[in-house]
Amino acid sequence: MEDFISTDPCTFDHATLFKTLQNLTLEYRLNDPYASLGWFSPGQVFVLDEYCARYGVRGCYRHLCYLSDLLDRAEKQHMIDPTLIHYSFAFCASHVHGNRPDGVGSITHEEKEKFSEIKERLRQLLEFQITNFRYCFPFGRPEGALKATLSLLERVLMKDIVTPVPPEEVRQMIKKSLETAALVNYTRLSNKAKIEEDLRGEVIVPAPKKLEDLIHLAELCVDLLQQNEEHYGELRRHDKMDKNNKSKEDGDVPGDYNENDVNLTANTGLIGTSDLATAASTDGPSFRYCMPTHAVYTPPVPTAFAWFSDLLVEHAEIFWSLFAVDMDRVLSEQAPDTWDSFPLFQILNDYLRADDNLRNGRFHQHLRDTFAPLVVRYVDLMESSIAQSIHKGFEKERWESKGINAALNPAALNNAAQALNTAALNPSMLLSGKKEQVNFYVPKLPKQSNSTVASDDMRNGCATSEDLFWKLDALQSFIRDLHWPDAEFRQHLEQRLKMMAVDMIEQCIQRTDSSFQSWLKKNIAFISTDYILPSEMCAMVNVILDAKNQSFKLTTIDGIDLYKFHAKIDDQIDKANVAMTQGLSGKLMSVLESTLSKLARYDEGSLIGSILSFTNVSSSGKDLGQGYVNFFRNNMDQIRGKIGDDLWTLNFFEQWYSQQINMLCNWLSERLDHALHYAQVSSISHIIKKIYSDFELQGVLEDKLNSKAYQAVAQRMATEEATCALTMPDVGEDEPSDDIREGEEEDIGDESTSNIPRGLPKPKVAAAQAAAVTNVVAGRVGNLLGKGIGGLSSKLGSGSWF
Repeated sequence: MEDFISTDPCTFDHATLFKTLQNLTLEYRLNDPYASLGWFSPGQVFVLDEYCARYGVRGCYRHLCYLSDLLDRAEKQHMIDPTLIHYSFAFCASHVHGNRPDGVGSITHEEKEKFSEIKERLRQLLEFQITNFRYCFPFGRPEGALKATLSLLERVLMKDIVTPVPPEEVRQMIKKSLETAALVNYTRLSNKAKIEEDLRGEVIVPAPKKLEDLIHLAELCVDLLQQNEEHYGELRRHDKMDKNNKSKEDGDVPGDYNENDVNLTANTGLIGTSDLATAASTDGPSFRYCMPTHAVYTPPVPTAFAWFSDLLVEHAEIFWSLFAVDMDRVLSEQAPDTWDSFPLFQILNDYLRADDNLRNGRFHQHLRDTFAPLVVRYVDLMESSIAQSIHKGFEKERWESKGINAALNPAALNNAAQALNTAALNPSMLLSGKKEQVNFYVPKLPKQSNSTVASDDMRNGCATSEDLFWKLDALQSFIRDLHWPDAEFRQHLEQRLKMMAVDMIEQCIQRTDSSFQSWLKKNIAFISTDYILPSEMCAMVNVILDAKNQSFKLTTIDGIDLYKFHAKIDDQIDKANVAMTQGLSGKLMSVLESTLSKLARYDEGSLIGSILSFTNVSSSGKDLGQGYVNFFRNNMDQIRGKIGDDLWTLNFFEQWYSQQINMLCNWLSERLDHALHYAQVSSISHIIKKIYSDFELQGVLEDKLNSKAYQAVAQRMATEEATCALTMPDVGEDEPSDDIREGEEEDIGDESTSNIPRGLPKPKVAAAQAAAVTNVVAGRVGNLLGKGIGGLSSKLGSGSWF
């Protein structure tokens, strides 16, 4: 040690010793527990500055050695701040090109050759970093590093320190690097998704497995390009925003640099970002970080930032062109009429249509051209499948109501999906009537909101209609969710699907109406009060009502009848609805007509009425009225329980009530000149009171119930009851009135019916009844005897009497 101390310093090669000292210092600095990015600490800078000052180490040589050490670490994947490299490179370039700001500078041949070598190494490093920007600057970190790298690239490509590099040269280099980056990024992703092994491996992979891996690769590609756009796509805009935000926080004008911040950063040794480049270009105090006081420079105009953002679009197109090669090959290996590739289209199209730069670009057009024939083929087969399901379904339809709650349970959905799978037909097989199962992609039902579910609870169509509307809605939802990029083709698909829905609903209505008329003709002669509307006919009404509700959604676009399809089908549905309503009401009214025809046998002057009264066959006539009351009560319960549309049910009840009252009013009007028999009065009075109260309970409004016809009937019946009470005042003590017995259980609140007597007096079964009819019977029997025994037998045998 004494020998070293006593040795003359002039005898040492201090340049070599300084190179070793700086290299070891940098190695020690990079091993610090926190990231220094190659920047020395203040103490290290002091020692190195002191050494250079004492032993005359040249500044240019010092920075060339520093650059060489930094490049060595950067090539070994150490993170080195490009701003630091930029600073040292600019200092050395000012010496080499003789453009020192102070006008004083010198350089040796060795330093010039070393500079040329370092410049080439630096250019290769920058090209590598731009090509692998995702891995050299992950998620855009360190912040501003990629931007500084592009700025350094412009500096490296300059011929000298003042002459700017031609813009096209920088652009071509960046474009070349990003083209290579597209291949690098896609190769890594394809290896991760194992698509290369599927397509070019020795093991044969099934086509569905290839498609599954391709879809996974598409998801990875979308994620990668979204990250590129987020972290690298708009460097200039982000830089401007960051600078403005910082200026607002510091109270500075945008573009100026705060000298206090520069001094503070320089003194604390925390410089390590792109702020150094900005600070170095100002006229404020220069840094002493490994740099002489005169080592300042003016950075070039940062046009590469905008070029990089623009070229990222071209990078994405090249990236997708590589994906298109594998996509076309995988799709070509798929079996015909398979639709598992639609999720691939949805993933890619949803990403591309949301990107302003890639929308309707080269790959987007290629994607559209590839899948357009598949969509057309899919719609063709689905149309054939749905049409045949209607034909087969209505042939085997059992007309059982299938509410929405039953139709959307998991078992029903599975059955519907299976039916949708197996019902798809090959059009060439349709003519021969042979069924061939085709593997179909079944679109999912759209998720329903609470309000939609609440409104759909009233759907009660049959199994075939529910399946039809589910398929039409699922098909339209699937095509709509494709978000087809071509507006003209998208409108064509919308129009075709709406027209298909109209045709299918029209077939459904026609088949339902035909079945309804067939059921209406069954047991046409059965008009007894025991008749109850079949539940099958109620299910048919539900199909028509459900078709009306579903047609608006299936035949309009966003609630607008753009193609006038809804007006056409709605008119047809209304006609079928009116026909069914008239058929039901006509069938029900025939029972009332039959009941009134039986009561007509008691008309004044009728022989059969006199006989029935004389023999007391009809009792009081109350049983006939009660039978009809039971009839309309049972049918009201059937309609209310089986038909799901409350509004339709209420309208039907109002119409039915009005028709019954009008028929009773007309029947009574025909007998204005004759007094009613006590049996007729008892029966009709009972019907009138019950029909008012029961229809009021069903929701029929007061103004509908208390119509003029009803008031006329009520007044007539009040008069007839009073007449009966006067002509036959005695009531059998052993046979109390049925109305009086039921009067304790009923409470009729209508004012118009409050004046109607509760019961009719019932004559004794004694001489009073016989005396009332003896004269009439004797006269008629005499006439019959005068015509002969044959005439009497024909009269007595007439079925019209009974």
